[in-house]
Amino acid sequence: MNKRAKLTMASAMTIFGTVGIFRRYIPLSSSLVSFVRGLIGTLILILFVLLSKKKLSKEAVKSNLIKLLVSGALIGRADVHDAVRVDIEGDLDLRF
Repeated sequence: MNKRAKLTMASAMTIFGTVGIFRRYIPLSSSLVSFVRGLIGTLILILFVLLSKKKLSKEAVKSNLIKLLVSGALIGRADVHDAVRVDIEGDLDLRF
């Protein structure tokens, strides 16, 4: 692995590791913090694609469509599962 790849990997791991720090000091639910971080990341990626003036490959999206849909559904399921919980008494607790 070259030096740039190692630096990129270390940066990604550092950014990913800040979730606990943000969650500890922000009085919001983990699912909301994760959603906002994901939204910000999505906006940055869209901006990057627009600024780089590269077009997304429709063939690549079509060939990976099943994988993309399944991974999106699983991520969405995990967020919903974390956000909505039923306590022992059966009361619905929304954690948004």
